[in-house]
Amino acid sequence: MTISPDPSRPSRTRVGFIGLGHMGTPMARQLIKAGYDVTVWSRSAAHVDELVADGATRATSPADAIATGHLFSMLANEDIVREVCTPARLEAAPDGFIHVNHATISAQAAEEFAGHAAAHEYGDLRQVRRRGGGEPGEDLGELPHRPRPAGAGRIDHAG
Repeated sequence: MTISPDPSRPSRTRVGFIGLGHMGTPMARQLIKAGYDVTVWSRSAAHVDELVADGATRATSPADAIATGHLFSMLANEDIVREVCTPARLEAAPDGFIHVNHATISAQAAEEFAGHAAAHEYGDLRQVRRRGGGEPGEDLGELPHRPRPAGAGRIDHAG
């Protein structure tokens, strides 16, 4: 039996990538090599040019990468995440939107981002956290899990 993809959900082979520095560029390149249609945006055009030469699609703004429905971001910190992944941009994301955030951010910022996603029902937020990440001396503990609408505001962390 063949299962047809849900046409109301974003394509699983089309992804956006924001933040193409020393870590983001190789990660996006691996997605391209694996056959994904990767739409890239960065504040530095040189990194975008490099990946476009490898087969990526150039985004004219972060909104273009978000519009793919599956966003990976590798931004430097929570302030830049707030600046680039604004609530208005995320609320305009398609149904089924998933954001995998690789930034090193505080547990409080992760809860803020997940809370906004849940309140506005715009998709899943996956926060990837390194073991020992965050601020020096910060007790990362476990992020609390709270009730949320189905498919909205989910926050996971890996360590």
